Amino acid sequence: MKIFLFALFFYPFLIINAQWVQTNGPYGGTINCIAADGAHIFAGTENGGIFLSNNNSGNWTAVNNGLPIGTNIYFSSIRSLLISGTKVFAGTNGIYLSTDYGNSWTLLSLSNNSINALVLSGANMFAATPNGIYLSIDSGISWTAINNGLTDLHVNTLAVSGTNIFAGTAVGGVFLSTNNGSSWTQVSNGLPYNGMYRHYYFVYSLTINDTNIFAGTANGVYISNNNGSSWTSINTGFSNLVPITSILIDGVNIYASSKLGCYLSVNNGRNWTASNNGIGANNGIYSLALNGATIFAGADFPRGIYLSNNGGNTWSFANTGLTNTDVRSFAVSGSTLFSATYGAGAFLSTDNGNNWSAVNSSLNNIFVRALLTDGTNIFAGTDGSGVYRSVNNGSSWAMLNLGRPNVRVFFLSLYNGNIYAGTNYGIFISMDNGNTWNLNNNGFPVSDVTAFVTNGTNIFVGSWRSGIYLSSNNGNNWSAVNNGLPLAPHGGYSYISSLVLSGTNIIAGTQDSGVYVSTNNGNSWSTINNGLTNLNVTSLVITGTNILAGTYGGGVFLSRNNGANWIPINSGLTNLDIESLFINNTDIFAGTNGSAVFKNTLSTILGINETIVDEFNCRIFPNPANDNFIISINKEMKNPLIKIYNTIGKEVYSEEFKNYSVNFSKIIHLVVPSGIYFVKVSDGENIFNKKLIIQ
Repeated sequence: MKIFLFALFFYPFLIINAQWVQTNGPYGGTINCIAADGAHIFAGTENGGIFLSNNNSGNWTAVNNGLPIGTNIYFSSIRSLLISGTKVFAGTNGIYLSTDYGNSWTLLSLSNNSINALVLSGANMFAATPNGIYLSIDSGISWTAINNGLTDLHVNTLAVSGTNIFAGTAVGGVFLSTNNGSSWTQVSNGLPYNGMYRHYYFVYSLTINDTNIFAGTANGVYISNNNGSSWTSINTGFSNLVPITSILIDGVNIYASSKLGCYLSVNNGRNWTASNNGIGANNGIYSLALNGATIFAGADFPRGIYLSNNGGNTWSFANTGLTNTDVRSFAVSGSTLFSATYGAGAFLSTDNGNNWSAVNSSLNNIFVRALLTDGTNIFAGTDGSGVYRSVNNGSSWAMLNLGRPNVRVFFLSLYNGNIYAGTNYGIFISMDNGNTWNLNNNGFPVSDVTAFVTNGTNIFVGSWRSGIYLSSNNGNNWSAVNNGLPLAPHGGYSYISSLVLSGTNIIAGTQDSGVYVSTNNGNSWSTINNGLTNLNVTSLVITGTNILAGTYGGGVFLSRNNGANWIPINSGLTNLDIESLFINNTDIFAGTNGSAVFKNTLSTILGINETIVDEFNCRIFPNPANDNFIISINKEMKNPLIKIYNTIGKEVYSEEFKNYSVNFSKIIHLVVPSGIYFVKVSDGENIFNKKLIIQ
């Protein structure tokens, strides 16, 4: 019988106190909607909930108590906001109410509907959904469907003018009700029509100014001055007819947001000029709102919020506190930590991740999936533009030539001085610091290559639907090693999201089947999911003999026994959609989809206490130590084997001691950098694990 000497009775207490803390950034977000009432500005985000600013300075605080944030992107995306006195309504998958300006939220109703828009007409509230329009006469407590005459139930936007209610739809154009929603009439004459598919273009937004109704469609801006009986195109000045996502009116100024930024008209829409100074051309805007003299513009990708105090002449970022980014990767260079975001570019931290600053000069593609540092060089792998390199700590970037168009990079890794890039074309290798690249797919099918790990002279790569491949000659040839790997529901193998090495075991994380292990260099694989309640694994990291798994929707899980058992480690983690995990010295970082970065200390999360002496009097002293320390175990151990690992799972010491039986004691001389290490003593029957700090 094996005896595991862990002092297990201490673990539950320590795990409870393993608290994740959100860092200050990276800032940004996808802003679906903005609402303001003078003293309060609310911003609804994609998968990050709601943020509040109490002034026009652009400083934000998350206000998500009671909202289903980070559990599922469908449930935690805020699509609409409405302020009515002291009540704030939020439309997500259902309607939520706050009566204390966002400090707490309560689900009211319509929990199975995506709430695209909310408007008031007197005491009546209307909700637009993909399943039609609903009416509430009791402040949102109960709702009734009101779809008589509404031939397109996919309703995107609503606008009220007196007793008239207008509804913009996906394919039916605009509908009008003059009787509080009891019946609807289509009023789409003149709106853009797709003759091939025989439907009207998508209507994103409706805004009313006196007798004029403005419609933002998938094909530009249209105006009606006769209650929708007819519509006229007013698109002079737009460089292209693009979707108009929001229209804002401020006196004589009319602002229209689009995928090409913001446009301004001062003559009722007859002419438009770009209003993008500070936003940039081709940077999309989803939402617009006015608070006093300040205009807020919400970006359609995680660039966050812009504000203008001069009528749109200039714009500036207003993202402080807006932690709504999607963080895909981390890397470290000396004392500088880097993070990659999908849609907001690259960020750096000089204080171990507590605060982050954007470093995107000349990084023309800000959808960054992967990072790699090599000496003073930093490499960023993007979604569609290949690899960029910075030689000045991210101050500027230069695009590298991979010789293929539209290269999507999933990982960047360094092995034997060569850089490996997993892409949608297969595997690129550079042997000259990224100056030139070769595509090495001999034996490997053209597939998205998504993960990388090495074991001695062997290289393993994971892919989308093609499983795992092995190369024993630096990537010149590849062979499949898929025996035992799970099959994907729609053909091929499960998506391999992550590969790590734990001792001599290769651990693979999959998108829908959990974690697999190979103990024989990839010849066969077996599942290790006991306790892993979420099988959508996005990332794996190793620290000593411990494995941590990030999952999408289930947060972070820990295994102390090579995956035989897992426990969740989510205290303080308000977003459970984990995209990446990274260990830097004594800390672990979790990158999320929608809530930026969370940080925890390894010693806390692993539940190890240096002062504990177990029942067999197993000790390491002194601890902390310098180069020399003593391992003492008052327990019979036959030929004990001592292994010491650093925090990324690399073995730094291994020695077997013959002819020891009782009261094992040994002085160990270890010359390694300062930091945390993990000591494992075993003899085939007994296993002793202990944390060691080298000063």
